[in-house]
Amino acid sequence: MTSHEFAILFRDITTERLARKELAFKETRYRSFFEKACNGVLIYEPIEGGNEYIIKDVNGGVTAALLRMNKEDLVGRKLFEEFPDLPNPYVHDLLYRVLTTEKPEFVTPLKYRNREDFPWISHYVFKLPSGEIASFMIDVSDAVRKEAEAPFQACNARVTRENDFSGISI
Repeated sequence: MTSHEFAILFRDITTERLARKELAFKETRYRSFFEKACNGVLIYEPIEGGNEYIIKDVNGGVTAALLRMNKEDLVGRKLFEEFPDLPNPYVHDLLYRVLTTEKPEFVTPLKYRNREDFPWISHYVFKLPSGEIASFMIDVSDAVRKEAEAPFQACNARVTRENDFSGISI
């Protein structure tokens, strides 16, 4: 005897498909924001209990220009090995504080390498829900130079006034 009955099983994948589509949209939006930000963006992964940090991601254009390195040459490197000129323990302590307290902090201007061609960079550092540390970077070289030159400009202005004898008759 031959059976003429069939069972068909249908599975509604609409919800899963919409969720994947929304996730892809959010990923594209995040990547676009990340890559096109006018500031540099660094993502660090703490290792060795927060004694060292691996550079996990950077926004290619801005960060690479600030650090004078290609993105490919930065990602996967240890922060303090790649940039031994970073003011340590200041930077180390700050990153560790942000990691453990989860409170964001601003970083005073610093240079990644002690060279004239490296910019002064200020940071806003915060912890991500993933446990990684993120840092927005901005080049503040012009402001640092102006601040450094201000005492000299004031001194030069005073000397010029003191040496200006044109209005004095003897």
